[in-house]
Amino acid sequence: MSSITHWNRLEPRARSNDFARSLQAEIRDPLWMLARQWQVGEFVGDDAGSAVNLQLTVEQHRLKAYRNRQGQILPLDASAPLETRVEREGLVMDLRTRMQVGRHFARLLERKGIGYLYAAFVAELPIREDALGERVVVDEPSTRALELAAYRVADGAALLAVSADGKLSALIKGPKSEELELVDKAGAELLDWFELTYGPTMAAESDAWSPSHLEYQFGVAAGSPSMAGEQALLSASEYTDGNLQWYSFDQEQPLPATYDKRETVQVMPGQLEFRGMPNPRWWEFEEGRTDLGAADLHTTDLGQMLLTKFALVASDDWLVIPYEAPSGAILRVACLIVTDVFGFHTLVRPVDPGAGMPSEQWNFFGLSPAGGGSPAGNALLLPRLTSPVIESAAIEEVIFLRDEMANMAWAVEKTLPNALGEPIDVEHRLSEPPADSEQNGDDAPSLRYRLATPVATNWAPLLPVQIPGSDRAIQLEKVALVDYGQGEPLPAGRGRILNPAGVTRYTIHEEEVSRVPQRVRRSWQWTRSADGHYHLWIGRRRGAGRSRSSGLQFDVVESGH
Repeated sequence: MSSITHWNRLEPRARSNDFARSLQAEIRDPLWMLARQWQVGEFVGDDAGSAVNLQLTVEQHRLKAYRNRQGQILPLDASAPLETRVEREGLVMDLRTRMQVGRHFARLLERKGIGYLYAAFVAELPIREDALGERVVVDEPSTRALELAAYRVADGAALLAVSADGKLSALIKGPKSEELELVDKAGAELLDWFELTYGPTMAAESDAWSPSHLEYQFGVAAGSPSMAGEQALLSASEYTDGNLQWYSFDQEQPLPATYDKRETVQVMPGQLEFRGMPNPRWWEFEEGRTDLGAADLHTTDLGQMLLTKFALVASDDWLVIPYEAPSGAILRVACLIVTDVFGFHTLVRPVDPGAGMPSEQWNFFGLSPAGGGSPAGNALLLPRLTSPVIESAAIEEVIFLRDEMANMAWAVEKTLPNALGEPIDVEHRLSEPPADSEQNGDDAPSLRYRLATPVATNWAPLLPVQIPGSDRAIQLEKVALVDYGQGEPLPAGRGRILNPAGVTRYTIHEEEVSRVPQRVRRSWQWTRSADGHYHLWIGRRRGAGRSRSSGLQFDVVESGH
């Protein structure tokens, strides 16, 4: 017998066109809500009055002094970013820069109506081949540029040197006194243009760069530069990555009693808010873009556990105080008074990081003492830093690595600038070992003994030497390679990284060359500060590099054919 199947579908039918009451989500049992509040612990805490007014007093200590690696205290230009003062090194007057300065001087003479005098300066100050230096890599583009510039463009480096002495008009004879005055004015404008483009004239190397540590070491001070006791000295001893922040500094001296400015503001506090923050009200939909409940935490991941607990439990206990703090200063909160809705005034004291056990000491933005220990006081450092920096390709790059097979270390020059200042990959250009001086003919022996196999000329040996005055400590010293075919030493390093200015024996601390290869590179840095000025300088960066093999072997017997 066949079956008959039919369906019944239940559909809601609204009896009214007004849905306002349905969307109110009314609670018919208030006792249930009270029970839920008791269950989550809302009746345990003692609610105090809400803060309605904050009186904040801040002391400002301006950064006025700069200490270089040699310990000299120098005035600090507060208008320039701190990275430019620390990293800036003397500009290498390569062929391109000499031509650029020389051509700009010609334009200055043309603007003053005496452009016909430029030929006299070209004859007096021509660009010569000996101006390129001994260690410069001269390739085919550099040779062509030198041929074009010779006796056509005046040497820009010589023009700047003569203009600085105020003797530019003395180079030429014959023009009238009015024309000579215009020449001196053009020389002064040339100096101003060069300083505006490339920054102030510095030494050949940054006075903060430590060649033996491969890092920047410097300090800044707030207070009177002439009185050592009235300074708050901060030191940065391991700045390598180009990211200079407040945590790069350690405090060597406490804040002085005197300050540059003391400011008191009264503001209304605001509630701390962030994306994904739990809503303090019941029956309020929360934003779903941040799901804190989906965080996969491990018992050993203390950072994420603390952050999650703060976001879920204590996030609504924090207030935000709007205060515009100036950069390039050390700030200290001298007084904070909170006024609540009941009219009570509460003095909020800073957390004492030195109180309690070492495990209980905590400070979020405190400066640590230089000798270690707990953070020193409630000081907040706001250095004048740069915006995101545009970095060029490395114009010089050196890899420092260990060679366990040869029981030594190496400094490998991977990139060097040519005479025009353009980077050249010398690793592939000079990677071939020196040619063997012996000829392989019919009379050549079938076996040949080598004391050591040849190494590419861009590999500079770093041999361990004993530190004077110590029995066991050693350091690495750069030495020259030896061409065993000719018996003459080969140049060890041609760039500025391996040839620091004023150093006859280049040594590196042994711990700086670890098992992980270290890469040091020089490159152009460009940024724009908050006041709209442009800053251009050459800085150094240190990071991890790739390992490679030198191929050096001792006591080798080779076949003569």
